[in-house]
Amino acid sequence: EALDGFDTDGNGYVDDVYGWDFVNHDNDPSADVGKGEGHGTMVAGCIGAVGNNALGVAGVNWNVGIMPLKFLGDVASELAAIDYAIANGAHIVNASWGGPQFSYAESAGMQKLLNAGILLVAAAGNYDGNNDKVLDYPSSLPYANILAVSATQPDGLVTPWSHYGATTVDVSAPGHTIFTTTSVTTGTSYDYTTGTSFSAPLVAGVAALVKAQYPTATYQELKGRLMASTTKLGQHGLSATDGMVNADLALRIAPRPELLISGLALSDS
Repeated sequence: EALDGFDTDGNGYVDDVYGWDFVNHDNDPSADVGKGEGHGTMVAGCIGAVGNNALGVAGVNWNVGIMPLKFLGDVASELAAIDYAIANGAHIVNASWGGPQFSYAESAGMQKLLNAGILLVAAAGNYDGNNDKVLDYPSSLPYANILAVSATQPDGLVTPWSHYGATTVDVSAPGHTIFTTTSVTTGTSYDYTTGTSFSAPLVAGVAALVKAQYPTATYQELKGRLMASTTKLGQHGLSATDGMVNADLALRIAPRPELLISGLALSDS
């Protein structure tokens, strides 16, 4: 694709060199600051702000391809963005959104990501909820390609406001007072922010590092490496791993056998 006014690659989107805006239906997915946008810019900085250049902040992955796809709140544009990601070769999708409202259409869209072999890294939520009891979507959908992420604070423990769940949350990552890129004019291009929305992209960035190191890795291997290599937090019952993602160990951990539980039976005896 080139910026020439034509759909050069024939994918149905004209000049989509930098991704696509499914709100304004154009090739500029950057934030409309006057409309209160900018969340995606902060997410992108967590994933891949360039490091070692004496500018601003450094993301997790300094040399990463990001496919910015902009939508705002409605499932229709969310599904259009998912279809675009699948059609255009995404390996990892970051979902810094969610809530307790279940949508059959959204669930079907996430099933498409699973069928395409794409890892979905999803924010667990920000309101001290137990996702084992009240599911949060899409992070709690029952698909093997979903990696749900809670937030830790500077002392390394899960924050009091982060959602948690021994079976529905997989790993944790920093999410309190994160310094990242911003679209809002504050005198600089960087600012602090807080939420599992920023824990998830830190994990997505690590997943991209692992994918770069092991290009043939499936979503199962990416998810497995991230979960098996966590640094233990000692807060049992808050996530499946009781651990914070560790990029160094995720890259170095030796492959392990995969255990698949095909059934579960409960008995009073």
